[in-house]
Amino acid sequence: MPVTTTIKALPLTEQMLRERLKDHVYLMYLNFSFFIKGAVVVVGGAAIYFILSTSGNDFKLQQVALWITSFSFSLVTIATWSRGSAFTNARANPWDIVLPIALGMCEGLLFAVLAPSKDAPQVWVFWYLVYGLFATCAAGLVLNRLNQAHPLNYAADLRAKVKDYRKWLFEDIEGACGTAVLGFTAFIFCQCFPFLQEPSAWPYHVAVGFFLTAVAIKLIKQSSSQYEELTELEIKKDRPENGAVAGLAIRPSERQ
Repeated sequence: MPVTTTIKALPLTEQMLRERLKDHVYLMYLNFSFFIKGAVVVVGGAAIYFILSTSGNDFKLQQVALWITSFSFSLVTIATWSRGSAFTNARANPWDIVLPIALGMCEGLLFAVLAPSKDAPQVWVFWYLVYGLFATCAAGLVLNRLNQAHPLNYAADLRAKVKDYRKWLFEDIEGACGTAVLGFTAFIFCQCFPFLQEPSAWPYHVAVGFFLTAVAIKLIKQSSSQYEELTELEIKKDRPENGAVAGLAIRPSERQ
């Protein structure tokens, strides 16, 4: 008769729980990034295929320009998430689930709304509305992480860097809010002035796309530089001080 071997599962220990909680938020955002980018690559690839291959498309220049802008800001989210998730602490709330998903949906729509439609040829104009929502979600996501980036949620030897980190997040919020206003304003202008929805208005949309792409490139370079600053940190103490144990953060309400 075959010999049956029973393998007992190891019990969950306090140390195992601490290790899981220490990396939970980082891994959650990392998984969100993989999931969202995978879907965006498919949607973005399909959108540019239909834009370039559809015959009789009078809005090709506008759509290609805004597609490039969408691609640029897709890279921005990678750069900022890489930097932010690397330095994030173990605190999380329900907004850390809602806002990344909402941001990912808007990011996919940035590409999807540009696909040519015979029934609604001017549907691409809604790209500006979607971009405004995208930037608003990004600002909300960063604001949520900023509110949880209290110095006491970090070990003593990292608290000096927390000031820089909070400054970076605040600058991200300012940039996202500014471009969100631009997106909403451009959408309103397109609705109020119908000539902006005509094929002959392509220079206006290409100019807006060029400006936003330049902003995206600046943000990518800035985030990459900030990430390099984090990699240069020298951690001199393995164990956190002042009550922070094994990477678990202290709530602001627990300050003495």
